[in-house]
Amino acid sequence: MELKKAGIVGLTLVMDVNLLLSLWLGTKKSICLPNGGGCSGVQASSYATLLGLPVTYYGIAFFLLMSTLLLLSLREGLPSFILDILFAAGGVFALYLLLVQFFVLHELCGVCQIIDWLTVAAAVAWFWVFRYHTSEQEKMHA
Repeated sequence: MELKKAGIVGLTLVMDVNLLLSLWLGTKKSICLPNGGGCSGVQASSYATLLGLPVTYYGIAFFLLMSTLLLLSLREGLPSFILDILFAAGGVFALYLLLVQFFVLHELCGVCQIIDWLTVAAAVAWFWVFRYHTSEQEKMHA
Protein backbone atom coordinates (compact mmCIF):
# COMPACT_ATOMS: atom_id res chain seq x y z
CA MET A 1 0.00 0.00 0.00
CA GLU A 2 2.85 2.41 0.75
CA LEU A 3 4.32 1.72 -2.69
CA LYS A 4 1.02 2.69 -4.26
CA LYS A 5 0.92 5.96 -2.32
CA ALA A 6 4.53 6.72 -3.23
CA GLY A 7 3.73 6.03 -6.88
CA ILE A 8 0.73 8.34 -6.81
CA VAL A 9 2.78 11.08 -5.19
CA GLY A 10 5.50 10.57 -7.83
CA LEU A 11 2.99 10.78 -10.67
CA THR A 12 1.47 13.87 -9.08
CA LEU A 13 4.92 15.49 -9.07
CA VAL A 14 5.37 14.64 -12.76
CA MET A 15 1.98 16.22 -13.52
CA ASP A 16 2.99 19.28 -11.48
CA VAL A 17 6.28 19.63 -13.40
CA ASN A 18 4.33 19.39 -16.66
CA LEU A 19 1.84 21.95 -15.35
CA LEU A 20 4.63 24.41 -14.53
CA LEU A 21 6.33 23.84 -17.89
CA SER A 22 3.01 24.30 -19.69
CA LEU A 23 2.30 27.51 -17.81
CA TRP A 24 5.76 28.77 -18.71
CA LEU A 25 5.35 27.69 -22.33
CA GLY A 26 2.00 29.47 -22.51
CA THR A 27 3.57 32.79 -21.51
CA LYS A 28 6.39 32.74 -24.05
CA LYS A 29 6.16 33.46 -27.74
CA SER A 30 9.56 32.10 -28.70
CA ILE A 31 11.33 29.96 -26.19
CA CYS A 32 13.44 26.91 -25.66
CA LEU A 33 17.00 25.98 -26.16
CA PRO A 34 19.73 28.61 -26.48
CA ASN A 35 20.27 27.66 -30.14
CA GLY A 36 16.55 28.13 -30.78
CA GLY A 37 15.87 24.55 -31.76
CA GLY A 38 12.56 24.24 -33.56
CA CYS A 39 10.49 25.84 -30.86
CA SER A 40 9.40 28.86 -32.86
CA GLY A 41 8.38 26.66 -35.78
CA VAL A 42 6.48 24.23 -33.58
CA GLN A 43 4.71 27.00 -31.66
CA ALA A 44 3.80 28.84 -34.88
CA SER A 45 2.51 25.75 -36.71
CA SER A 46 -1.14 24.92 -37.26
CA TYR A 47 -0.64 22.00 -34.86
CA ALA A 48 -0.08 24.42 -31.97
CA THR A 49 -3.82 25.13 -31.74
CA LEU A 50 -6.83 22.88 -31.37
CA LEU A 51 -10.35 24.18 -31.80
CA GLY A 52 -9.01 27.73 -31.77
CA LEU A 53 -7.10 27.43 -28.49
CA PRO A 54 -3.39 26.85 -27.99
CA VAL A 55 -2.60 23.21 -27.21
CA THR A 56 -0.71 24.54 -24.19
CA TYR A 57 -4.02 25.60 -22.61
CA TYR A 58 -5.34 22.04 -22.92
CA GLY A 59 -2.12 20.85 -21.31
CA ILE A 60 -2.54 23.25 -18.41
CA ALA A 61 -6.10 22.05 -17.82
CA PHE A 62 -5.11 18.39 -18.21
CA PHE A 63 -2.14 18.51 -15.84
CA LEU A 64 -4.11 20.47 -13.23
CA LEU A 65 -6.96 17.96 -13.46
CA MET A 66 -4.57 14.99 -13.24
CA SER A 67 -2.75 16.40 -10.21
CA THR A 68 -6.06 17.00 -8.46
CA LEU A 69 -7.47 13.56 -9.28
CA LEU A 70 -4.27 11.79 -8.27
CA LEU A 71 -4.28 13.52 -4.91
CA LEU A 72 -7.97 12.69 -4.46
CA SER A 73 -7.22 9.05 -5.29
CA LEU A 74 -5.04 8.89 -2.17
CA ARG A 75 -8.27 9.00 -0.20
CA GLU A 76 -9.37 5.76 -1.93
CA GLY A 77 -12.66 7.32 -3.00
CA LEU A 78 -11.94 7.88 -6.68
CA PRO A 79 -12.73 5.08 -9.15
CA SER A 80 -9.46 4.20 -10.85
CA PHE A 81 -11.08 3.77 -14.27
CA ILE A 82 -11.30 7.56 -14.49
CA LEU A 83 -7.52 7.81 -14.18
CA ASP A 84 -7.16 4.89 -16.62
CA ILE A 85 -9.10 6.80 -19.27
CA LEU A 86 -7.30 10.09 -18.65
CA PHE A 87 -3.80 8.56 -18.59
CA ALA A 88 -4.56 6.65 -21.80
CA ALA A 89 -5.92 9.76 -23.53
CA GLY A 90 -3.05 11.94 -22.32
CA GLY A 91 -0.42 9.39 -23.33
CA VAL A 92 -1.91 8.91 -26.80
CA PHE A 93 -2.23 12.65 -27.37
CA ALA A 94 1.35 13.24 -26.22
CA LEU A 95 2.56 10.52 -28.62
CA TYR A 96 0.59 12.21 -31.39
CA LEU A 97 2.28 15.54 -30.63
CA LEU A 98 5.71 13.87 -30.62
CA LEU A 99 5.02 12.20 -33.97
CA VAL A 100 3.87 15.52 -35.44
CA GLN A 101 7.13 17.17 -34.37
CA PHE A 102 9.31 14.35 -35.70
CA PHE A 103 7.56 13.42 -38.94
CA VAL A 104 5.35 16.32 -40.00
CA LEU A 105 7.06 19.49 -38.83
CA HIS A 106 10.61 18.10 -38.76
CA GLU A 107 11.24 20.53 -35.90
CA LEU A 108 11.58 19.83 -32.21
CA CYS A 109 10.65 22.05 -29.30
CA GLY A 110 12.72 21.10 -26.26
CA VAL A 111 10.11 22.08 -23.67
CA CYS A 112 7.37 20.38 -25.67
CA GLN A 113 9.52 17.25 -25.86
CA ILE A 114 10.01 17.21 -22.09
CA ILE A 115 6.28 17.65 -21.45
CA ASP A 116 5.25 15.01 -23.98
CA TRP A 117 7.83 12.39 -22.98
CA LEU A 118 6.99 12.88 -19.30
CA THR A 119 3.30 12.45 -20.11
CA VAL A 120 3.96 9.24 -22.03
CA ALA A 121 6.22 7.94 -19.24
CA ALA A 122 3.56 8.76 -16.63
CA ALA A 123 0.91 6.90 -18.63
CA VAL A 124 3.16 3.87 -19.00
CA ALA A 125 4.02 3.99 -15.29
CA TRP A 126 0.34 4.22 -14.36
CA PHE A 127 -0.60 1.16 -16.39
CA TRP A 128 2.51 -0.83 -15.54
CA VAL A 129 2.61 -0.17 -11.81
CA PHE A 130 -1.03 0.36 -10.95
CA ARG A 131 -2.68 -2.00 -13.37
CA TYR A 132 -0.34 -4.76 -14.48
CA HIS A 133 1.84 -5.01 -11.38
CA THR A 134 -1.10 -4.71 -8.98
CA SER A 135 -3.11 -7.40 -10.78
CA GLU A 136 -0.06 -9.71 -10.78
CA GLN A 137 0.36 -9.23 -7.02
CA GLU A 138 -3.34 -9.94 -6.45
CA LYS A 139 -3.01 -13.19 -8.43
CA MET A 140 -0.04 -14.24 -6.30
CA HIS A 141 -1.92 -13.59 -3.06
CA ALA A 142 -5.13 -15.30 -4.22
